[in-house]
Amino acid sequence: MSRDYIQKVRLSGEEHELLIEKADRSNMSVAAYMREISKKKDVTDGVKEDMKKLVNEVNHIGNNINQITKNANAGIYTEDDKNRLMAYMKALNMKVKSVVDKYGD
Repeated sequence: MSRDYIQKVRLSGEEHELLIEKADRSNMSVAAYMREISKKKDVTDGVKEDMKKLVNEVNHIGNNINQITKNANAGIYTEDDKNRLMAYMKALNMKVKSVVDKYGD
């Protein structure tokens, strides 16, 4: 493959050292490493789709919880079942919060 273009990039000393370290860890030259990372998909490309899937899944879980709550109010479940459900809900809320904190609303 012919490489006809030269791209100059200004880096701080820290950025330059980090680039060299990452290229070395990948067993690549700096130029080869930069070409490789330029091909990689943007991290945010899949985030929106993943968030939509997460929201959809949480909605399904919410529907299930509504059914469980209806049965619990009807006296079908024990107090232990209710406590377990609350623990699961807290865990789910924490997971969703961590995703929202990481990626935003």
